[in-house]
Amino acid sequence: MRLGAPWWFLDSPDGLRRFRAAVTETAGFYNTAGFVDDTRAFASIPARHDLARRIDAGHLAGLVAGGLLDLDEAVETAVDLAYTIPREVYARPTG
Repeated sequence: MRLGAPWWFLDSPDGLRRFRAAVTETAGFYNTAGFVDDTRAFASIPARHDLARRIDAGHLAGLVAGGLLDLDEAVETAVDLAYTIPREVYARPTG
């Protein structure tokens, strides 16, 4: 099972920050599924995903500034959170 920030419950930057801090502390980054969204407001989906990526980047920056994560690890994790993990989690089933 993977965790994803449900936009409909965390409809604010602070809500997304609270989610990232709480989930990362116990589940880590690699047990998340990326940003979970719905399509009711189709035109706003790119902006919401951009906000989620910025929140994740800010969280990673705080870990780097606090000496808890190296910069190269933060960059790799940012790419994984924004691209690699969601692509893996939401891949079309094969066969």
